Amino acid sequence: MHAAPFHKSLKLPEPFCSLDVFSLVEAVRQTEDEIFFRQRLYIVNEYVSGGKMLLRQTSEYSVEKAWFEDCLPELTFDKER
Repeated sequence: MHAAPFHKSLKLPEPFCSLDVFSLVEAVRQTEDEIFFRQRLYIVNEYVSGGKMLLRQTSEYSVEKAWFEDCLPELTFDKER
């Protein structure tokens, strides 16, 4: 079972004050019948492109494309990722 995405600010000692971490479930690839996802853990980092830095990720898991399209028709898989 995969955890729901989240955001949390962790308090740290001076001079750092806090660390913002968050997770996202992101589509990584697709086949004719399935869409594959990874849950990824990021920290907010203003010094890197995109403002986030990957810390960890889960192994891939898949959802049947027919189920995904029936249950979540407003979402589409971005083939450019």
